[in-house]
Amino acid sequence: MAEKTIEQLTKELEKAKAEAKAANAEADEAKAQAAELEKILSEKESQQGESAASSDYFNEKVKYTPPIVPGVLENDLIVIHKGVPYQLPRGKEAEIPRKVLNTIRRSDNQKLKAVKYAREQKEIYLKAEKALS
Repeated sequence: MAEKTIEQLTKELEKAKAEAKAANAEADEAKAQAAELEKILSEKESQQGESAASSDYFNEKVKYTPPIVPGVLENDLIVIHKGVPYQLPRGKEAEIPRKVLNTIRRSDNQKLKAVKYAREQKEIYLKAEKALS
């Protein structure tokens, strides 16, 4: 077997150092990635603890009586929250999860805003019609 020259040994040494440096950089990157994942996991675990308490609050049963307006709102109130239907008879008290009550309130607020907008638009139309005649 032939002996390696100094030049060959130097090249192999440089190559080995470069490979070691690349391996160290890769290891440092893996450590940083692991630290970031640990941080994310810790945040998720703490959020899960918070959401469990929040979940208890939103699943708590509350009493609600859907209003009845003769000739307008006489049919049962149907609410669907995340795919789960709730049928509430108008004028009768029912116990429902707080999250369903929040859904009803948001819906009522949207309806009120729609009625207000429709009235404003009607006033604008009537003023314009009056101005043209």
